[in-house]
Amino acid sequence: MEFDHQNDTIKGTGGGPVSIPTAVAASRRITGTTTLTNEDQIVHCDTDGGAFQVNLPAGSDGKGFKIINVGSSNNAVTVNPNGGESLFGAAATSLLYDGETFDINYDSTEGWW
Repeated sequence: MEFDHQNDTIKGTGGGPVSIPTAVAASRRITGTTTLTNEDQIVHCDTDGGAFQVNLPAGSDGKGFKIINVGSSNNAVTVNPNGGESLFGAAATSLLYDGETFDINYDSTEGWW
């Protein structure tokens, strides 16, 4: 491979372009109560219009979410585990305040951590 300074590109050994794979996380912004799906990865919770709930789907080993409260109006996001699943070791909800982030993953033995 070589860098073509004239065209700001990378050329492969045969002179053709090189493809560099990238991973893009699924991200979305929500402004009200929402149940996450397995397609979600990063969730920006805009609580400036009021507090709301984020409901986790049924957990599957290795699934993770990054949930961010991007609000600035002192409204919390309530994160609810699914059914009898645990969240941070308890079968209870957890609050996420302005500027806070939960980076959680599911394990079938431990629940959401």
